[in-house]
Amino acid sequence: MKSLAMIAVLVCFASACAGAQATQAAQATSVTASLNKSLGIFVFPAKDQKPEQQSLDEQACYSWAVQQSGVDPLNMTPTKAQPVDKSPDGSVVAGAAVGAMGGAIVGSIVHPYHHHGGAAAAGAMVGAMAGAAHKSKKDAQKEQQAQQTAAATDKAKIDNFKKAYTTCLQGKGYSVN
Repeated sequence: MKSLAMIAVLVCFASACAGAQATQAAQATSVTASLNKSLGIFVFPAKDQKPEQQSLDEQACYSWAVQQSGVDPLNMTPTKAQPVDKSPDGSVVAGAAVGAMGGAIVGSIVHPYHHHGGAAAAGAMVGAMAGAAHKSKKDAQKEQQAQQTAAATDKAKIDNFKKAYTTCLQGKGYSVN
């Protein structure tokens, strides 16, 4: 009778442990499956590996790839773009000077015998606005370039991780595309 009770307890314990292992394996499988999908990687068990073995191999390769590449795609902070220097660079002053000269020249052509201070002032105002617009456009281009550089840096990091992860999986007998 005691042995029957002991067997029943052992069976319950074994099934509980198996259930916990199955839950852990299912969670790990879903994490690596999600990772594979987000990286655009397809893993096929070329040597008839069982799903549980594939999950363990993918986890091991994930850890190895993180160690080798220094990149953890599940915990990666995006690279921030370098801030753009938006301090004055003389564009407004240069634009005003060119505008003033242009205004004075146009004023002298249109009204050859009058004082041309008003035309020069108007030209300076237009030139200053053009200089400011040019500076703003240059700053926007620099900012866009900084964002593109940051995105390219992140892509290179992910590509490096993918190369390590794929190499590991192939070494364990999987076909990876």
